[in-house]
Amino acid sequence: MNTYDLPAALDAWRETLGVDHVHVAHDFLREFAKNAGGLARTVCAVLRPASTDEVRQIIHVANQFSVPVHPISCGKNWGMGSRLPVRADTVVLDLGRMNRIRKVDVEQQYALIEPGVTQAQLCTYLRENNIPLRLNVTGSAADTSIVGNALERGVGYLASRVDEVSGFEVVLGNGALLHTGFGHYPGAHMTHVYRHGIGPELDGLFFQSNFGVITALGTALLPIPVAQMVMVARIDNAAKLGTFMTALAALRQRKILPTVVHVGNRARAEIAMAPLVYQEIKKWMRGNDLCLRRRAEQMLIDEGFGPWSAVGAIMGTPAQLRVAKKEIRRALRGTAKVVFLNDSLLDAAKNQIFRRLNNFSFSFYVDAYYNMTLNGVQDTSNVVPFSSNCPLQDQIRMNVAAFELGYNSDKVRGKFAIQYGDAPNLLASPSSQWIKTIRQANFGFSIVKDLWVDFGYIFNPVGCESSWAVLNQISFVTVGGYFEPGSVLGVRLSYKFSDKFRGGVMMGNPFSLAYSQKTHMTGIVFLTWQPRPNLSFTYNNFFGNNAIRNAEINHNSLYNNIIVTYNPVKKVELTGQFDFAFEANSGMAPDTGKTASMYSGFLQACYRFNEHFAASARYEIFDDPDGFLSGVNAKTNRGLRTNGWSLSVEYKPVKSGYLRLAYRYLGSYPGSYAFHSGGSDQMQALIFTTGMRF
Repeated sequence: MNTYDLPAALDAWRETLGVDHVHVAHDFLREFAKNAGGLARTVCAVLRPASTDEVRQIIHVANQFSVPVHPISCGKNWGMGSRLPVRADTVVLDLGRMNRIRKVDVEQQYALIEPGVTQAQLCTYLRENNIPLRLNVTGSAADTSIVGNALERGVGYLASRVDEVSGFEVVLGNGALLHTGFGHYPGAHMTHVYRHGIGPELDGLFFQSNFGVITALGTALLPIPVAQMVMVARIDNAAKLGTFMTALAALRQRKILPTVVHVGNRARAEIAMAPLVYQEIKKWMRGNDLCLRRRAEQMLIDEGFGPWSAVGAIMGTPAQLRVAKKEIRRALRGTAKVVFLNDSLLDAAKNQIFRRLNNFSFSFYVDAYYNMTLNGVQDTSNVVPFSSNCPLQDQIRMNVAAFELGYNSDKVRGKFAIQYGDAPNLLASPSSQWIKTIRQANFGFSIVKDLWVDFGYIFNPVGCESSWAVLNQISFVTVGGYFEPGSVLGVRLSYKFSDKFRGGVMMGNPFSLAYSQKTHMTGIVFLTWQPRPNLSFTYNNFFGNNAIRNAEINHNSLYNNIIVTYNPVKKVELTGQFDFAFEANSGMAPDTGKTASMYSGFLQACYRFNEHFAASARYEIFDDPDGFLSGVNAKTNRGLRTNGWSLSVEYKPVKSGYLRLAYRYLGSYPGSYAFHSGGSDQMQALIFTTGMRF
């Protein structure tokens, strides 16, 4: 039974540290009692000081009220024990707030740090300050304490941490402050250069003990070597382990292997290597974390690690590395298979093994929708007129399911995409049914830098809307987008003139509902200017003979498309589009030789509240008075005219998925009865869409 006065001690500590840094809540204390040994001990309180002076005051209070104290650095050196004290009813002294890097001496190659400084913190400090030194890291987590690991005799990849620390600042059990080595001499310059000092060396008292609280120490930093490589040696039979260890020990004694050699069995090797392989394949392979981790584990199994393996680092000049490589191979010949890895070899291996795969991209997309009409007018067709996507009403349907395969390199690129669903089925004209399945299929070459030529079935650049709802801010496409020219089977020449200006030309045959039988060659010009990162202007046109096959009269047309995008602030996206077109010899009565015209456009605004929620609004108009695209309505003796507006809200639970709910209103020219199977001049609908793109 403990007889110390804990309440009085807690009151005194609150005066010293403040109430926010004296923790007694049960849920908080329970985290400090967790351990891997199955032990059950109570933690009375957790104290979190921020300075050496506060630690000294804590120890004075602990002595005054006879309260046992157990110090930890950060409590995350999982392989070296836990935060659990060695006896029950103890107060834990958590030094995690003492995380200052007090000094880095580049010339003498050491850092003076407090116990809360982690491996990641010191490495980041060296990198961000361009200091040409590095830390001897361990295989533990990035957020483990350097001081805590060293005091538990942790071993880094290059050396034992015990041999790298010096000049301890220690608060003893009576509250006195001790500096070891030369540290007790005011102004000493040798404290972290020659750690032994004069007389008996006291540092050893504080390793794996609680004879004092270490509040700072020096840790050696290593120069970045001119050359380095890693030796990986493995045996194929466990019976060779004794010979293997003897040979490695001899190499270590001769300083051929100057750093710590890590030896482990197959399971240990796979545990150590799998995270490294996982981090590497994340750079070139898509997939969720679980799949990639399993892939990394399988790669290591396929690689065939032997029953026992050894890993060690060799650093020096290129000549020294060549000598070491020769000696290691000689010593392990007939015992182990040896592989040497260096930066250039790793880069070459990755280039050979992964370069082609890295150039490939894969994606899968699927979306579903429910298009609910609101007018209540009797409709004899379930197809929503002038719809490029979400085309069937009052049913839960699949809009698109698609798979894309892409390839991009410095000289070659290509894209192949197949699709299935309501949108491609509806948009495929009788004369081009193959586009129900093939969304695009093309390949290209770089002639010179920034100049590309592509061949095949290629997207038409006209318009900024897509039949794939995921690519739009509002899922469904405008009426104008429905009548825009479709993709082209032909050739494209594109050039990046500068970072702000790019463009090109295309030639080929168009494929869309509006141009289903107009198979003459068509030309396209596309230009984009981006004067600022948040503002861009695009002009596209589409020109050629749009007469049907074997027609006696040419119908030369010019379709113009202008797109402006502007993001005035980070959360706001504005888009405007205006299309206008002309066709000579339109064939429209009564003057069949007249030049017909049309125009369409929309204005759209999107506001993104955060990464999950967004709202959009859009106004659209389409007017084809001569009917050369939409046909002439017998009731009004003119082509189609519509206008309307839409509102949409979006929720993205994950980056690759979305849910949208939208309201749409469309009105047509009075008396044209363009909607509901000729029963109404208006259409209203609620449209729900959801999709995922991997």
